[in-house]
Amino acid sequence: MFCSFILNQALERTRSLRSLTIETRGFIGREQLARMKRSAILINTARGPVVDQSALIEALHHNRLAGAGIDVFDIEPPLPAKHPIFKAPNTVLLPHVGFETVEAMSAKADIALHHPREFPERARPGFVSLGQYFSK
Repeated sequence: MFCSFILNQALERTRSLRSLTIETRGFIGREQLARMKRSAILINTARGPVVDQSALIEALHHNRLAGAGIDVFDIEPPLPAKHPIFKAPNTVLLPHVGFETVEAMSAKADIALHHPREFPERARPGFVSLGQYFSK
């Protein structure tokens, strides 16, 4: 019962990390990283500044985490060539394309190649839905 309560609290909090706000900036910092197991792998696909990147890099260099998977950064890509995240051990970096699946890329290619005239007519102003292009 207690584990379920903790899990539910964690899930509620992660829903709030979709947006970068004053409350979510640095949400995962030195203190939170220190509480993680050394075998933990931190994956950030939410918003870059939600994780204190300096604290993460420090934790990785001191082997306080097993690794990290980063798809979003504290600054917008392209990152400077000398950004310290590039030297962080056991780290996989993606240029904000972690959401890309074969199906999503295929659908976008199909739209771009076969539906250039139809697409603007199907989309409402300010809203684009790729759902209509995926097979059910």
